[in-house]
Amino acid sequence: MTKKNFLIIILLFLIYFIFYSFSYSYSVSQELQENLFRLHIIANSDSEEDQNLKLYVRDKVIEYLHKFTFSSKEDLISYLNSNISSLENVVQKAIQEKGYSYPFSIEISNSYFPKKDYNNIHLPSGNYDGLKIKIGDSQR
Repeated sequence: MTKKNFLIIILLFLIYFIFYSFSYSYSVSQELQENLFRLHIIANSDSEEDQNLKLYVRDKVIEYLHKFTFSSKEDLISYLNSNISSLENVVQKAIQEKGYSYPFSIEISNSYFPKKDYNNIHLPSGNYDGLKIKIGDSQR
């Protein structure tokens, strides 16, 4: 095998590897976007107090939803749409428990979510079905 042939084989292998890597990454991203239901809570501001309230509301919403078992993302969305007032009560109670009276809004939709890292899990930015809760002026 000549040096030229060897270099061509290496180049073809690199092209294949790069193409395969991008294809795999795209496939995983698409699957995540189709199968995940994300939670995004937007705080009133970037202040430490408002960020702590956001985390408290997040924990209360997750605690509420863990009481139920859903067989699919569609079942979860259907439940939320049918029981939005129960979820509103959870959010309002959480806000009041921390001594605030911020207004809030809840949206269940397919919308843009920023990238998010959870320890060893990386969720790319993109459009996902999800629950978005905006507290107060919803900065950020």
